[in-house]
Amino acid sequence: MTIMKKIGGAIRQGGKSLQIRLVIMTMLLCIAPAFLLTWYITSEYQSSQIQARIEELLYQGQTLSRRMSRTAYFRDDANSADNAALNAEINLLSDLYEGRILAINDHYMVVKDTYSTDQGKYNIDGKVLQAMQGIGSETSVYYSEGQFAEFSVPVYDPGMENIEGLLVFTTSTKTIEANVARQRSGYLGVAGALTMILCLLAFFCCYCIMQPFRSFEAELNRANEGDMTPISVTGCLETERMSAAYNQSLVRLKHLDESRQEFVSNVSHELKTPITSIRILADSLMSMGDAPVELYQEFMADISHEIDRESRIIDDLLQLVNLDKSNVQLNIEKTNINDLLAAVMKRLQGQAEQRSISISLECVRDVTAYIDELKFTRVITNLVENSIKYNNDGGTVSVQLNADQTYFYIKIVDNGVGIPADEVDHIFERFYRVDKARSRETGGTGLGLAICRDIIQLHHGSIRVSSEFGKGSTFVVRTPLLYIP
Repeated sequence: MTIMKKIGGAIRQGGKSLQIRLVIMTMLLCIAPAFLLTWYITSEYQSSQIQARIEELLYQGQTLSRRMSRTAYFRDDANSADNAALNAEINLLSDLYEGRILAINDHYMVVKDTYSTDQGKYNIDGKVLQAMQGIGSETSVYYSEGQFAEFSVPVYDPGMENIEGLLVFTTSTKTIEANVARQRSGYLGVAGALTMILCLLAFFCCYCIMQPFRSFEAELNRANEGDMTPISVTGCLETERMSAAYNQSLVRLKHLDESRQEFVSNVSHELKTPITSIRILADSLMSMGDAPVELYQEFMADISHEIDRESRIIDDLLQLVNLDKSNVQLNIEKTNINDLLAAVMKRLQGQAEQRSISISLECVRDVTAYIDELKFTRVITNLVENSIKYNNDGGTVSVQLNADQTYFYIKIVDNGVGIPADEVDHIFERFYRVDKARSRETGGTGLGLAICRDIIQLHHGSIRVSSEFGKGSTFVVRTPLLYIP
């Protein structure tokens, strides 16, 4: 009773149920061939029975034809006793095979009709005309709609040279077809009963097969209620793989949630720090009373610096938000990379000279690529500017450009402070700083490298970094020459 309720429930769910789909597929794969095979076997059996009857009657007709040739059945001088015996045999064959036999002479007159309706009449049917000329005789024709078969046997003269007449046989196949229909009905009844049994068995088997998936669904519902512990559903390889994939997604979701919380915390902290500094400076100014003008100017300069820092953080955050959008648009245009790098180096030359840092540009070949020039300029500017900021006074920064048939490569090498080995993998994280004190002194927001990575990835490129603490860093940017959306 419980199983029937479950069957009813699954059926009410309709085509959405995988279990019902499996049952239907099982029925189509097993039951449909069984019905088709039953129909094919009975049809072949019917054809064989009809053909056997025709062949048997044809043999009887040929035997009768030879006897009629010997007794000159169609001649005027035929022995009436012999003809009477042949007529009796013709009547017997007609009754035995549930048919009709016509004996037609060479003048197309029916001399014998077992139905007695056409006897003495002329028969000029097209098939009779052809058979009288020896065309298509002894060839049977089956009429399925009328449920009868028809063929003719020629009767030759005693010398077996000329056709003196025809025997036209018509035999009914109703009895055969009725027997086959009864057999087919019985077979189909058995197949129908087997269908019901197989349907129940298929549903039971599918129910057992689907049990691990129901367990998996229960585990997911538990997770949907807030239980984020890993799940493990055994029973079949598929659910084990699904559990493993879910657990991997769960780990990633937890990591993303932690990253989101950390990001929100960092944003709050980074935005609050300049405001706190401004508040302290403003309170100090208000408590000074008659302070010298120079002191006021110094404090206002510090406030302006903190405001600029706040503005840079907000701008970088807005830039990250825009880059995170799935429909971010790139203004792709053909750009000379050599000229772009030269312009960046020229802008940063003054900043490098303040600390006696030597910067150089080496272009192995002239490179033209399809990029978003504005966004890509920000990448190179940020990387070169970082190499200057986190360098030693009197250090060097080298920018190298090369290309192959598919990509162009920009290598930025400095001999600055470098990055500790355990922190190299984190430098592209948002708000991550290797030297937090120095970053704040140089006005860094901790978002620059994250923005660089996102822009390069939008161009379908990559960025790699290698560094040795205290000896310098090398950044390598690889970007396709041709941008393909």
